[in-house]
Amino acid sequence: MAKHRMLSHSSSSGVTWSQRIRWYGYKGNWIGENLAVGQWSAATTVNAWINSAPHRANLLNGHYRVVGLGVVKGVYAGRWAYYITADFGGP
Repeated sequence: MAKHRMLSHSSSSGVTWSQRIRWYGYKGNWIGENLAVGQWSAATTVNAWINSAPHRANLLNGHYRVVGLGVVKGVYAGRWAYYITADFGGP
């Protein structure tokens, strides 16, 4: 996402996040993804997610047992920003 300066659950070629998770071998039945860009800390990111119903639902979903996090610095909307991805999974 940072390379292409975009924030989306799908790649620039149209591949969805759920397709990517499956391609990399995740077999669990429960999957979810939260994205953020432009937040300045973990605390501000989680606060933004808590104040968004779909993101909050992922954070509080009791089916999720594993999480993968990715953070990278890139340019977004003409300024430096952190791109943050949280992928959730469960059996």
